Amino acid sequence: MIISKKSSGNRAKPIIFDSPHSGQDFPEDFKSPLDRDILSQCEDNYVDRLIEDLHQDGADLLIAEFPRLYIDVNRNVTDLRALDFKHGHDKLKISNSKTARHGRGLIWQWVIENDEDKAAIPIYYPDEKPTQEEVLNRIEDYWKPYHDLLAELILEKKQISKTVYHFNVHSCPRFQIVSKKENADITLGNVFNKSADYKLMLKVKKIFEDEGFTVSLNKPFSGGYIVKRHGKPKKGVQSIQIEIAKDLYMDEDSGEYLPEKALRVKKTLSKLTKMIC
Repeated sequence: MIISKKSSGNRAKPIIFDSPHSGQDFPEDFKSPLDRDILSQCEDNYVDRLIEDLHQDGADLLIAEFPRLYIDVNRNVTDLRALDFKHGHDKLKISNSKTARHGRGLIWQWVIENDEDKAAIPIYYPDEKPTQEEVLNRIEDYWKPYHDLLAELILEKKQISKTVYHFNVHSCPRFQIVSKKENADITLGNVFNKSADYKLMLKVKKIFEDEGFTVSLNKPFSGGYIVKRHGKPKKGVQSIQIEIAKDLYMDEDSGEYLPEKALRVKKTLSKLTKMIC
């Protein structure tokens, strides 16, 4: 349930794009009373479509087909609370992190319905939460292979270049759920210059701005676990998180993908691939 697309022929460039949150294929052991349309509001809808052709420009792609609500690969495996599953947790390390306490850790517990009330809705009935063994299986079968594949792609790219450019792609609502502040068209995150160099951030920022997009740096999204884990600029791995406002390529109300509107985003990502190195 992970798609890896290698760059076409002799066009290979030291560039990787990954989409960890656009997956829609729930494994059979996922049990939730919620309708699919409610669950999908937590997805980075259609991001896989935005990057799907970039291998033709020389980039390698990594796309998760499983949903983040099943297991979130943009979280540490310790991003858990004891309340997140049933029947004990003696085999799991639990950090009781802030994201886990908010129900958005490794195993998500809540979704926020996209309406005026922004009500938090439990994903599981109490007696249908995953067991410790099920969580361990999700880690072994989904989380670990995703990170192993990404590390493998980075290592392969290091064979052709001293510097590897990794773009971790996500999407976000136009307006923030709690504060209702408007997000920029594009938000670039490098964990405040820890996962990628500042000069590279400015170069990427300019590419988007030249195409008419508004761009924010590290606010409100500075970069999640994936870029923190894999980004090592001092060792030649530059990892930048890219958040794309959903209304640039889809109808946020109906959930419909808008191909003609999305074309502008796709062309800019293609331009980024061609110009970054």
